[in-house]
Amino acid sequence: MAKPKQPRTSKFVPARVDLVASYVFRLKAAGLRIPHFDMVFAELAADKSAKKSEVLSIASRYIGYPLRPRSRDEALNVIKTRFVEMLRFERKQGLT
Repeated sequence: MAKPKQPRTSKFVPARVDLVASYVFRLKAAGLRIPHFDMVFAELAADKSAKKSEVLSIASRYIGYPLRPRSRDEALNVIKTRFVEMLRFERKQGLT
């Protein structure tokens, strides 16, 4: 006689909407001001209560489209890279 199948358990943990919204708002409010962005980014990177799913949500909302990074560090890198891209674009526009 075969064993009954156990239901699959998911590793997905729902993101805390308030935490995600707070960080996204603060990152966007920092605009292109490097010290403000660095302060919020450093806080996010050090915040161990922000789990992988939450950091992925923050990164997706900050950059404006869904992404599928594999890790929390990769999502943080996406946020930092997007800021640098926006900063370079703005500075390039100012030169022309």
